[in-house]
Amino acid sequence: MKNRNEYYIDGKSYIKSIRRCSCMSITGSRYVLTCRIHQRGEHLYTYEKGNAFITKIPGTKDLRLGDDAMSSVASAVERIEKLISEMHAEAGYAAETNASPVVFYRQRKHGSYDCIFEFNGENGRNILRYEDENPEMILRRAKIAGSGYDFEELISSPTNETINENPFYKAALSKNDEQFQLKLKAYYHLSSVKERSRLGKFMGVKTLPALPENYDKQYAVDADTISVRVLNASGYTILHRPYFAMNGSTHEKWTLNPHTMTGVDAAKCDDESIPFSEYLELFEK
Repeated sequence: MKNRNEYYIDGKSYIKSIRRCSCMSITGSRYVLTCRIHQRGEHLYTYEKGNAFITKIPGTKDLRLGDDAMSSVASAVERIEKLISEMHAEAGYAAETNASPVVFYRQRKHGSYDCIFEFNGENGRNILRYEDENPEMILRRAKIAGSGYDFEELISSPTNETINENPFYKAALSKNDEQFQLKLKAYYHLSSVKERSRLGKFMGVKTLPALPENYDKQYAVDADTISVRVLNASGYTILHRPYFAMNGSTHEKWTLNPHTMTGVDAAKCDDESIPFSEYLELFEK
């Protein structure tokens, strides 16, 4: 079947249009784009200003761009550069090229966060853009981005002594954003009982303490009954189990540990599960 979204000039194929295009990061002079293209699906591509093509990741295959497709790419680049400029202006400063990682963020009206994470890498300046309603997901991605760098431990596991140097926490301090500071301390398991209670009031939920060591066990809990807001406010770390690793497991149940305050968004299919209300009863004993 002929692809009407592609045409040929001098034996070379061109893409007419791109259905959706957004820039996720900048590495040196390269822009990493997520592009959804007719009959090609959605994939990651790299782009450099001045080029008339994008290159699929992984690989070296170039896609030449027609005028409409080129306009979509240029717009995606313009949007992220505008966002970076706005966030620098809101903070009153821009990241220094020779400095430690710097974070700029803002909360959208519907509750999600726009976040820019800047640091130096082997190929020059790295600028990563994240958007998520849950700061935990942003932090997970930042941990991956920081793997192998000097600041990896500061991003992955700050202590009460080093939390003030964590770039996300420094950003929250600079904005006097107490709620985000509390969310970060909860995520890193650094919250005091008073701080967890304070975060619960911000979020309008009751927080859960860590139970004693005799509760160091796994509970399968019905996923559709779980209050994720309660777990987030309490400082639980919930790992995601991807579909390719789901043999014999289901996402209809989560596994929670009330002592370590950790969990997985999956459980064995034959695990006997309880509703979240019954899990909460553990904290009343």
